[in-house]
Amino acid sequence: MSINFQFRQKCVILTYASDAEKEITHLNHEAAQDALRNEYSGELGFTGVRKIRKAIENFAQSIRYENYTVPGTEVDVNSKLKFITLTLPAKQMHSDKALHRLALNRFFIAARRKFKMKNYLWRAETQKNGNLHYHILTDVYIYHVQLTEIWNDIMKDLGYIGVYKLSRTIFFKKGFKFSSSQLTVEQKAQEMKAYERGVASNWSSPNSTDIHNLQNVDNVEGYVTKYMSKNDAGRGVWAAKWGCSDSLRNMESFTYKSSVEVAAVILEDIAEQASKVIKEEFCTIFVFDKLHPAKLLGTEFYNRYAAHHKNQRKISQHCDTEQAQHTIHFSCIQS
Repeated sequence: MSINFQFRQKCVILTYASDAEKEITHLNHEAAQDALRNEYSGELGFTGVRKIRKAIENFAQSIRYENYTVPGTEVDVNSKLKFITLTLPAKQMHSDKALHRLALNRFFIAARRKFKMKNYLWRAETQKNGNLHYHILTDVYIYHVQLTEIWNDIMKDLGYIGVYKLSRTIFFKKGFKFSSSQLTVEQKAQEMKAYERGVASNWSSPNSTDIHNLQNVDNVEGYVTKYMSKNDAGRGVWAAKWGCSDSLRNMESFTYKSSVEVAAVILEDIAEQASKVIKEEFCTIFVFDKLHPAKLLGTEFYNRYAAHHKNQRKISQHCDTEQAQHTIHFSCIQS
C-alpha cells in the first residue's frame, strides 16, 4: 500500500491509495448531491467551492514558479494576477443562461484576441438589485479603458446601453442632482465626476467594469478564493455559477507517493510543524499558517515541487490556439 501526500501552498493532504476509489466515489456522490441542491437553490455548493479553491491555488502556484531556478527566485503573484468585475449598466433583461452565452462568452472571445487571454477563472454572482455580475481572475495586463470599451460594446448590442442612456437622461432632465441626501462629501464628489463623464460621453459609456488591485494583499490565493466562492444574500444564479479555461482545469497539485516506511518519516516532520490537523473520512489535512510545507522536506524536495508548477505554467502558456478558442465556448458551461 502506498500513501499520497498532496502539497498545497498552505496545507498537505494525506490519502491512502487503497482508499482512492472509495474517495472518488464519495466525491462523485457529493457532487451529484450538490448539483441536485443547487439546481433549486441557485447557490454554489461545497464541491464547487473545493474546485474553485484548487484551480486558484494551482493557477497562483504556476505563476509563482514560472521563472524558478533556486529558492528566492519565486515570482510576485500579486503583481501578475488581475481581478476583474463586469456589471450590467441597466436592469437585467436576459436570463442568466442567456447572459452567459451572449455576453460572457463573447467577452472571452474578444479578450483572447485583444489581450491574449488564455488562462482565466470566472464566477457569476448577483447584486442586491438582482442583476448578474461577473468576477474574472486572469494573468494578462489589461488597460481599464479597453476593458470597458469591449464590455460596453457587448452591452450596447444587448440593449443595456440604450436603457442606461434613457434612464440617466430622465433622471438628470433638470440638471445635476444627488442620488441621495445621505451621501458623504467623498460620495458627492464621486457622483459629480460621474455626471460630468456621463454628459461628456452622452451617457454612452457607463462605468461597468473594474480592475481590483491585488498588490497589497497578503494571501492572494486565500483572498480571491474567499471572494469568488461566497454565496450572496440575494437571489441565486440560475445557470453555471463558475467556470475556467481548460488550461486551469487541467492543472494538477503536486502529489508525492511514498511507501508506508518513508511516509512515517515525512509525517513526523509535517505533524510537528502543522498549526492544525483536520481528520476527514478519506484524508487527513495538515494546515500551515506561515511555513511552506514543501520546504519542510529540504531544498531538493522544494525544487521538485517548484519544477512541477513551473511545468504546469509552461503547458498553460503554450496552449494550442484552436483548442483555446474551443475552451472559451465550453468553459462557460461549468456547473
